[in-house]
Amino acid sequence: MVVPKANRTARALLILAPLGVVLAGWFAFALFMGGTSADRAMFDVMIFALAVGSATLWLLAHHLALGAWHKSLLGAMGVGLGVTLVAGLSLGFGSNETLVGTAVVGVMMIVMVLGYALAARGYRSRRAWRFLVYLAVGGAAGSLVSTLLVISVFSLILGNGPGSVRMFLTAVIWGGFMVAGMVFLTSLPFAILGLCSRFFRQRLILCSPPQPASSCDNCDASAPAVT
Repeated sequence: MVVPKANRTARALLILAPLGVVLAGWFAFALFMGGTSADRAMFDVMIFALAVGSATLWLLAHHLALGAWHKSLLGAMGVGLGVTLVAGLSLGFGSNETLVGTAVVGVMMIVMVLGYALAARGYRSRRAWRFLVYLAVGGAAGSLVSTLLVISVFSLILGNGPGSVRMFLTAVIWGGFMVAGMVFLTSLPFAILGLCSRFFRQRLILCSPPQPASSCDNCDASAPAVT
């Protein structure tokens, strides 16, 4: 498990449950779609990187929450991009395809971190449905913006982008929602664990703004802090 002392407990092993759900779900989907392992190698790396990145963020959340929100966000970004670098090394370097794949994984990791950040803000009321809605909305918004920027940059670099404004917008919308879907479905099992497990919910509360005093009747912020 990730090194901090707070993770040296059997409860931290619960993180393996959503990790297994994501990987099993992906492999089942891949078998249903058919094709060879070489055909889906890039997608395998994307899903695995997102799953490992999500697990790492939950395991380190109590440390990431110690500073100001912008420091926490930068720290989470650093964790996500570190996982992206490892994923890129697994793809190997030396071809445009692997560089593009690594860049896409990096963009998806940033989208996931932004989605979690917005969801944590939305969890101020301690309502699980708000966390999930904010996670989905944040991921969708981040995916559309990121896809717009990535397609624009690659179009400028390669000089062969979509031929018309309509094609460009179609590529952005479809690409954005594909990225959003992959990020959300990968994050969802971890989010459910975080909401259901007292151990991980404590970490989510640390990353969330204080609960308004008027709605503290059901507040579980009195749970012992994670050290």
